[in-house]
Amino acid sequence: MTVETILDVAHFAALKQEWNELLQSSDSDGFFLTWEWLYTWWKHLAGGRQLFIIAVRREGVLIALAPCCLSSASLAHRRLLPVLEFLGSGFAGSDYLDVIVRRGHEEEACQALSSCLAGQRLFVRAP
Repeated sequence: MTVETILDVAHFAALKQEWNELLQSSDSDGFFLTWEWLYTWWKHLAGGRQLFIIAVRREGVLIALAPCCLSSASLAHRRLLPVLEFLGSGFAGSDYLDVIVRRGHEEEACQALSSCLAGQRLFVRAP
């Protein structure tokens, strides 16, 4: 199993086909988690956030995505640590946000995502 953090827009753009195929194979299949919705949101509403999408693969097959971004730590905004939140969050947010996991891979995907985030110094903002 491999876990990769996607930090650049070009890599995000390249995920389109895999992203939507994974979404259709998950229990989270909905409009606000489509690549088209979240990519467009990112291009127009990301502001000063940093892309932070976590992709989990098993034998090269995408089994999970955590479509997230980071807001920088800021004393002016009373954030002592960077804030991890779902893409599509905030002022012009989405109605439903979630981690996207291929059916039948929920447990291993959750463990991989937890392990990835465990070593980070982040505040996690729930939707």
